Amino acid sequence: QLTKNPLYKTTIEETIAFIDRELSNGEGGFYAALDADSEGIEGKYYVWDKAEIETLLKTDAALFCEYYGVTEGGNWEEKNILTRKDRKLSPEEEEGLKKSREILLKHRAGRIPPALDDKILLGWNALMNLACSKAYAALGDEHYRERAIRNMKFLQTRLKGEGIYFYYHSYKGAARYPAFLDDYACLVAALIGLQEITGETAYLDQAHDVTKEVIAHFGDPETGFFFYTHDQQQDVILRKKEVYDGATPSGNSTMAFNLLYLSVVFNEPEWAQRALNMTSQLARPVTGYPGSFGGWATLFQAFTYTISEVVITGVRPERARKEFLEHLIPYRVFQSTDQENTQFPLLTGKSVGSNTLIFLCKNYSCQLPVNEIATVIRDLENVYKFQP
Repeated sequence: QLTKNPLYKTTIEETIAFIDRELSNGEGGFYAALDADSEGIEGKYYVWDKAEIETLLKTDAALFCEYYGVTEGGNWEEKNILTRKDRKLSPEEEEGLKKSREILLKHRAGRIPPALDDKILLGWNALMNLACSKAYAALGDEHYRERAIRNMKFLQTRLKGEGIYFYYHSYKGAARYPAFLDDYACLVAALIGLQEITGETAYLDQAHDVTKEVIAHFGDPETGFFFYTHDQQQDVILRKKEVYDGATPSGNSTMAFNLLYLSVVFNEPEWAQRALNMTSQLARPVTGYPGSFGGWATLFQAFTYTISEVVITGVRPERARKEFLEHLIPYRVFQSTDQENTQFPLLTGKSVGSNTLIFLCKNYSCQLPVNEIATVIRDLENVYKFQP
């Protein structure tokens, strides 16, 4: 696992700490962006002179400059952007670098900061919500789980509308503009992620309702793809469909993933077929230009390999759930529950008792349950090992 490497673990922790510190509105939402410029100079708030670092860190400066590549001439317009080396550190070095970063961070807080774009976008917040869920899955830090739950409450309080628009695109004192396809698609993905880390099936019900809304008001019945705008939005000349995955995944590839996942959860085979049809239509561009179709390429692999179904039951499934989520298992559907449930096909007929049970299934047909996550992981590895 990459997160076993202290470098990657630290990167996750510091990235989310940055967002908590610089881009959080205090109510659970995340602001859109920070400017690159401050005082009219690009990057001034973030870059460093070697002499400045040596003055602040004194005897600890040598290790810091070596590890972060700080030089007299700099690496960007005679200044230094800190770039971390992937090398093993001793515990003493790790602690020393941590203290040095805290000193520099405190000093940087005295600079004039870049301007803040303080609007809150539904799609970007949903992506950050999903990132918090993934961070919790990887590291088990309860703060990330709570962050995701709180953010979803904010979105459902401040950005949820009524009638034809259901959700709004942005919030700045008030919700504005009808949500676009990307907003809805990312919201559904975030709800799926929250269900995985909490076991709360209500998130799946919400994901199902939003998906039906998207199909009804964004779907193109001829191609199976989705338009970018709602069918009741009147201020557009032409309704476009976007399929390219750029800096963020396209709404169409994200919705195709959502359809595939939820088709298993709710036994909606037509949703899986729609996702397959969408993906199949892009076979040539995806294989020719995979860098522009990352989300679709992942879906191609999902349809090529087995999509395993994993269920954990027990009156206290938290430990096993957390242990399972630490493992990066591609192309799987995951549910956990602490009570018997007949609403969802994967949970129906699964007993819930004092002992934790883990079921590995395919097409709702399950192997005998086991008690150890390690056993399921080995079985999953064998499944993928022998795929064509």
